[in-house]
Amino acid sequence: MKIILFLPNTTSHKNDSIWVKKKRRMGYAPTSLTLLSALVPKQLNAEVRVIDEAVESVDIDDWSADLVGISVLTANAPYAYALSKKLRKRGITVVLGGVHTTLMPEEAIQNADAIVIGYAEKSWPQLLLDFSNGRLKKVYRPEGWKEVFQGRAMPAPDRSKLHWNQYILPNRIEATRGCYNKCSFCVIPGFNQAHFSKRPIDAIIKEIKQMPSKRVAFLDSSPTEDIEYSKALMKAMIPLKIKWYSCATTKIINDDEWFELARKSGCRGVLTGFESINQQAINDTRKRFNKVERYGELVRKLHDAKISILGTFILGFDHDDHDVFDATLEFVNSVKIDILHFAIATPFPGTPFYNKLLNENRILHQEWEKYDGHHVVFQPNKLSPEELRNGFFELHRRAHSYRSIYKRLSGAYHSLGFRLIANWGFRLYGKYQMNHIA
Repeated sequence: MKIILFLPNTTSHKNDSIWVKKKRRMGYAPTSLTLLSALVPKQLNAEVRVIDEAVESVDIDDWSADLVGISVLTANAPYAYALSKKLRKRGITVVLGGVHTTLMPEEAIQNADAIVIGYAEKSWPQLLLDFSNGRLKKVYRPEGWKEVFQGRAMPAPDRSKLHWNQYILPNRIEATRGCYNKCSFCVIPGFNQAHFSKRPIDAIIKEIKQMPSKRVAFLDSSPTEDIEYSKALMKAMIPLKIKWYSCATTKIINDDEWFELARKSGCRGVLTGFESINQQAINDTRKRFNKVERYGELVRKLHDAKISILGTFILGFDHDDHDVFDATLEFVNSVKIDILHFAIATPFPGTPFYNKLLNENRILHQEWEKYDGHHVVFQPNKLSPEELRNGFFELHRRAHSYRSIYKRLSGAYHSLGFRLIANWGFRLYGKYQMNHIA
């Protein structure tokens, strides 16, 4: 049996992407498809190929496979569906999975031979066995995955299947899944009904020891939800002498032990979703544990622990007006957030944010390829779509000017090279987006 597992790019990044031309992804290596590769039943003797279009140009006319699995995000859904149609015409069985498939199963099933909903530790191996026996079902659901994830038999992703030298951080690992929070704009509550799950710490340590380098990125969406588990994991990582990166919510601010253990265990950077500098906007998203007046304190504590911070901000919430762009720039410069990522508010289907806007007749269209955080797909409350779009790109440009970078990075010299490279990458990426996104 020949299997191809494919991670498509979004339409706006495909083919002419500067990253594809350089054969380099400015970020992390994907793990979903490499985990699926590791889950293929040994008795099938399958030949598995994993393709990440972000670093590898593809021509599906050259593909030879019995089954192709495609991971679908909202922004690449139309592209994935078109690929599926071409492959199925050639007699190749196509299976769709991923976030968009899980949130929009009725749509996805119209474009595939089968779909996998949610996590696939149990359903994916069963699907392949059914396929080999000629009994493929249309829908596979996520029953049983939690027991595998929380046990010690969870396989490590098959990292041999990707070109690992093409990623800034190739070694990714997963310690937890899910989140107790229910932020209105987030797809995680709809994707993961199990709330929050944790792997055994000794299994995580064993996997890290098998990695080929000492730089590791945790892909967990909210790993600090169980703060005691997070601290126990960091204690276990201290002897490994690695450098690691992860997400962390603002909830860590009151636990000084967390910062000390993060420093001792080798944490070099965290990604935190600040989302907005307007507390009313934060409250509307149901992320009330974010306290704007304490953002600066959080950044200082991370810097004191010699940890860089990538802060993410969303523009276009209902309380945002013309002043939000200047105010956000002044804020990020004043508190010295090392690395910045901005996105336009995007109502992903299946989220409370989408349902609210749909009920208010404010969704402009369902052209999924534009649901990528860089297009305005709904009617803002206090801005026009054009004002939001133009203000977003201008903020990105100004925040990644040499002047702003200097203000944000001055005074703290830990990991200076890493922070400069990251800012350069986002500066270059912003120029690409402004020139190529309509």
